[in-house]
Amino acid sequence: LLLLSLARHTVGIRVSPNSPCASQCQDTTRTASDDIVCEDADFTGTSAGTAWKSCMTCLQNSTYSQGDESDQAWFLYNLRFSFDSCLFAYPNETDARSSPCQTSAACGPLQSALEYGNLSTISATVDGSGYCTASDGAVTGKFYEACLNCLSDGGSTNYIAN
Repeated sequence: LLLLSLARHTVGIRVSPNSPCASQCQDTTRTASDDIVCEDADFTGTSAGTAWKSCMTCLQNSTYSQGDESDQAWFLYNLRFSFDSCLFAYPNETDARSSPCQTSAACGPLQSALEYGNLSTISATVDGSGYCTASDGAVTGKFYEACLNCLSDGGSTNYIAN
């Protein structure tokens, strides 16, 4: 339904400096579109999906922080990045796939808020929740429910819907 996954054997997902999750996430200074998978089946069926799932599970459960960075903040950033990449082909919109969920009646109104600050890593650490109020609070308003319903109805993108 959304984007096809780009299988890779390693994944480079942002984590806090010296994080205990670094080894699972192949600690890097960036998260890239080819580090993630979009379809539910790919989370267990590809090496990229298995690595992404392992890394994100570690970040989600981690309480580690250093300075103004925390694994929880990077978990949320990486989720935003994966959603934008899978649904809106961020940052390279020329790779966008057609989806009914991209419309203004579903997830379309969330795009601007979720790409708040161009998904700058600075906005992830300094103002990690700025996207919540961006675009008149689109991610916490009525459009969230419409987007969730659309993605859930597709059947193959429940991870992204979550």
